[in-house]
Amino acid sequence: MFRWTVPERRVGDRNLPTIPTEIYLEIFEYLAPSGKKLSAEQTKTLTRVSGSCKLFCHIALPRIFERVDFVGLVYHRHDNLPFSRNISWCSRMAAGEDLALWGAKYTRECNFRDWQLESEGSWAVNIFAECFTSSLRHMTNLRRLTFTRCFITDNHWRAIMALRTLGELAFDKCQFTETVRLEDGIHINHPMKLGVPSIEFYEGGTHAYVAAKITF
Repeated sequence: MFRWTVPERRVGDRNLPTIPTEIYLEIFEYLAPSGKKLSAEQTKTLTRVSGSCKLFCHIALPRIFERVDFVGLVYHRHDNLPFSRNISWCSRMAAGEDLALWGAKYTRECNFRDWQLESEGSWAVNIFAECFTSSLRHMTNLRRLTFTRCFITDNHWRAIMALRTLGELAFDKCQFTETVRLEDGIHINHPMKLGVPSIEFYEGGTHAYVAAKITF
């Protein structure tokens, strides 16, 4: 399924010389520099060209899914295109679609933001949060995972425990359920068999300062 060759070039019935793969890579590097977070416009561009041929798909998808943001506020974001795209991706992972699972293997950073249980739309928050959380188990090469203004349940901890390559785990102003109190006063679910070397807790907005750090 993931085999590819350099795209053929033609004008009418006349074959044109092929373009080396290295040149295509340079073009993609110009469109979306590697190692940097993609803008919405860059993501849209890569998504469009990924359907052109297998080579472009092979180059574009790893960059699209390298960093993913799962943003809540579900009740107010029903027409949000990134949200709809992420829902589609997670649903396809749950269905076992090869291409969706292949993309998940390239995810290195995942950020959950604004998944809060409020009176308005709480039922939707629960449903979509469970869908996104379940997708974590397919991100087998995930290195960094953050939660900002989120509710954290046992399902989150089970998903986190399955991430064996995770190197960074951080929580910022999160609400924990079924909590225990640690000596430093931080409330947290009791973590068991976590593969991550430490957990950081932030306060003050935009990771202003570390309120606590637990090392295993």
